Amino acid sequence: MLRNHYGPGGYDPTVPGSNLLECWDSDAGTYTRYDGAGAPVETRALTADEAADMQRLEAATTAAANVSTIADLTAQAITDNDTYLALTAPTGDEQAAQVRRLTRQCQALARYLSTVVPHPGQPDNLADVTDVTTA
Repeated sequence: MLRNHYGPGGYDPTVPGSNLLECWDSDAGTYTRYDGAGAPVETRALTADEAADMQRLEAATTAAANVSTIADLTAQAITDNDTYLALTAPTGDEQAAQVRRLTRQCQALARYLSTVVPHPGQPDNLADVTDVTTA
């Protein structure tokens, strides 16, 4: 993950490296400082604090993406349930498919609730959305 710091005026996509002052690269484990022309002036390993900050930023980015995915999946689940409820005489296959969907939805809700009401030693269940994404 890259975290860039730009000077006044921000990023200009027409000029590569324009206005870039600093770059923290968690994948490479480096910090680079640039001069006004965009040339590297200093490159060094990330400090322990910088690496920890990058890990927190990556975790927050992942959590935000997971929350967005959960919101999308929730909207789809409501649509799917409304579609099923509109059936006047569901077939056995449709009933079986709905039971599978509802079981996955309940499992996903249980995972979510376990993060809202945490228990000691319990993992972050928001990272696992397989219950609601599996057919």
